[in-house]
Amino acid sequence: MEPEIWPAFFRLNTVGGLRKFHGSLDYSAPEQAALAHYISTWPIVGSDQDDARFVPESYISLDRVAIMYGNAPVIFSGRNQWCTKPYLSAEAARGKLSGLEHLVSSIRRSNPDSRIALLFVPEKDHVISRFILNEDRFSRIEEAIAELRARLALLDVKLIFEQPFGGLGEVMKLSDFSYGDSHLANFNYVSMLSFVLSALAVPSGTVDIGLGTADHTIFGDLAAKFGDGRTVKAVSSGPDFPNSRVVQVAGNETFASPLGDTWQEFVNDAASVNETVCLLGDSHCSIYRQRRLTYLFSNIYRRTCFSWNPCGTRKRPGMLEFDNLVLETSSRFVV
Repeated sequence: MEPEIWPAFFRLNTVGGLRKFHGSLDYSAPEQAALAHYISTWPIVGSDQDDARFVPESYISLDRVAIMYGNAPVIFSGRNQWCTKPYLSAEAARGKLSGLEHLVSSIRRSNPDSRIALLFVPEKDHVISRFILNEDRFSRIEEAIAELRARLALLDVKLIFEQPFGGLGEVMKLSDFSYGDSHLANFNYVSMLSFVLSALAVPSGTVDIGLGTADHTIFGDLAAKFGDGRTVKAVSSGPDFPNSRVVQVAGNETFASPLGDTWQEFVNDAASVNETVCLLGDSHCSIYRQRRLTYLFSNIYRRTCFSWNPCGTRKRPGMLEFDNLVLETSSRFVV
């Protein structure tokens, strides 16, 4: 985007000014096209009062990392210009995935006897766009991932991407994503777990054994991006194993510094799956107390190890002595 566009945006103070700015954006420039799309979802644009007050930093963070999608905070730009990715050509989308394919192929060669699942987690805005609003903005990325899935199947590596979100629009709406965090809803992780377990040949229904819900405190990673910049603490209902027998036996108690040094290992003497699993992932796995995938797997498998090493990109692993490998990454880090 032309550098003068952003100062012009953050000088806006009325709805009429916003509408005029919206109409001036260049749809041939990917970042401007993305901005125009998000602005069109803001309820304030529909106001019939041109002089109504508009506060730009309540809709886009000053660092442009976050933006409102309707009333849902999502990732906008950042270091990899995520907002431009829906406008990639088909060839460019395939090219973005080639490095991941080579990496997964290498891990498979080093671990010929392990079951391997690749969990490619869609971004929050992608889930909203595709499964809630039924848009096709990400179609070229989705096609490239489907092609990658077919090639990895030849290596006996299962790729999970869109499958956990089928039918999501029947149980969630845009306002359900209004929480101030870039991650997905808590029960989305349970759905992802189910599909990964199926890919790892675990019988259906295993995820439900002993699983309930409980309230826990979250600190949204996007909440402080808007308005006055305050960190917002919220209570959210999430997965809970009330009779958990999980014990941490190695690794960090919390996040390490640097983050890539974070790892944890757990054993569970009441496991429903008497096998071992290694998670090479990012914040969608996260440390145990975040109650995302590391928490879920640890309460199902006899031994679980999590390393903050998305798909093994930080440090390419060699042979890993685990029955199962789960390679997880946020899609914006690859595409």
